[in-house]
Amino acid sequence: MNIINIEAEDYITFEDKTSGNIGGVYRNDDVDIENSNDSNGGYSVGWIETGESLTYNLIIPEDCNYKLVVRAASAVDGDHSFTISIGTQSRELNLENTGGWYAWENVYSPELLSLNAGEHELKIEMLGSHFNLNYFQLIPINNNDKIQEINLDFGNIFNGGIGNQTFEDTGIDTVNYTQTNSGINANLNDGIVNYNSVLVTDTPLTIMPLGDSITEGYLASDYGGYRDDLWSLLTNNGYNIDFVGNRSRGSGNFDKDHAGVTGERIDQVANRVNGLLNTYQPDVVLLMIGTNDILQNNNLDDAPNRLSNLIDQITNLSPNTHLFVASIPPDKNPARNQLVQQYNSFIPSIVNSKWVAGKNVTFVDIFSQMNIYDLEDDVHPTPTGNNKIAQSWYNALPNIYTPHNSLNSNKDTLNNIDNIIGTNYNDTLTGSSTDNIIVGGAGNDVLTGDAGADKFVLASGSGTDIITDFQVGEDLLVLSNNLTYDQINIVSGSNFGYSSNDTLILNQNQHLAVLTGIEANSITPDIFAIS
Repeated sequence: MNIINIEAEDYITFEDKTSGNIGGVYRNDDVDIENSNDSNGGYSVGWIETGESLTYNLIIPEDCNYKLVVRAASAVDGDHSFTISIGTQSRELNLENTGGWYAWENVYSPELLSLNAGEHELKIEMLGSHFNLNYFQLIPINNNDKIQEINLDFGNIFNGGIGNQTFEDTGIDTVNYTQTNSGINANLNDGIVNYNSVLVTDTPLTIMPLGDSITEGYLASDYGGYRDDLWSLLTNNGYNIDFVGNRSRGSGNFDKDHAGVTGERIDQVANRVNGLLNTYQPDVVLLMIGTNDILQNNNLDDAPNRLSNLIDQITNLSPNTHLFVASIPPDKNPARNQLVQQYNSFIPSIVNSKWVAGKNVTFVDIFSQMNIYDLEDDVHPTPTGNNKIAQSWYNALPNIYTPHNSLNSNKDTLNNIDNIIGTNYNDTLTGSSTDNIIVGGAGNDVLTGDAGADKFVLASGSGTDIITDFQVGEDLLVLSNNLTYDQINIVSGSNFGYSSNDTLILNQNQHLAVLTGIEANSITPDIFAIS
């Protein structure tokens, strides 16, 4: 059975408290409709007030239980609750502040709807206000589809993470890297585990801070911007680093080199970045850009595409450089801050799509760590704000690098080990020719089962796992830590910036896994199990 989709703008009757269509698109009655700016395009209903309502015609193809999903967004705190009724069944849902009018999230009904085949009327009644609606989905959950319960047999569990270890087969064996302080690249087939760490060497890790005045340091209160704070965090925690770039600014005893230029937009950074990469060949680039595109109102609809092209430009020219791409800080001006949130909402999916394509790129969420009190003027951070930016960059680095003296070795040896549990950072885990249990852990991981009937373990709050070779009918997705099948949503990857040939597994608004090369309509409940 297919998912039933209902677009918010396709109502048959309505109750609206304001005259005219404020958004000015699609229809000419009193419901306020605008372009959704969501990844799937289309329109959305906005300017919602308490007491308004919308009704829709609905055709249910056959008797079934359905999970209700509503795509919604809001940029403010408050009561964003609503009820949805189909026949005699009603569900009340509520939406938090998602961080922007176009920062779309899925809201799920707390209970399934049991619907009979035939024509129905769906009605949404607004109990709260100030939120946007994009679409509704009814996802069939058939009671005849039995989700199997399994016991994951990890056998003998060895603890890895200190480096220079050898683990031998003693039956069914698992190596657990949960306590490791960096990501790993592990392959059960060749028996090698490499740590994503800077080796013990006198050669420093070269880091290029790249961006605009927020990178350069603009205000007299903090000439070094976030860079002096980041330097202190890194050097005080064992990192051997060298900031690089063609500019120098700041006060005090730190490496002042950088590549930030006051007033620059995305396109201007793109015009000069090739020369910077060729000259300095950095190990790491810290990119935060887009503030001036908004300040200068520079073709904002195309800004996410310009950022995507800039990411490609950097990663294609310098594929061994790891690029960290940040959301931009807030703006004290409310109208511009809404544009900031809209722009930022595109960045995670852009970065994720590059990462899925094999590029060395990581998203860093700086916007959510700051508020308008961290700004000295409309856009430039106070010393406290700069410290928050530095902390965000610093927290992201252990996903790729650890202090150069933190591990005794960067390699473990595995002899006929069956299963592996990853770290709390970003891992690349590959199975063997036999059946394996692969647990990515808390980071954003790339998982490959290789041959055999493999079990990929998913849990809420454990990052996004990219599963590269999932075999329908052979491999299993195992839901753990009280995660149930009713709590997940299965959608086409195209809805979130992935390929239409990929399937995204969601829990609420969390991306649990991406199955590459597997279309969503081929996913059935029997590929899942519960542990």
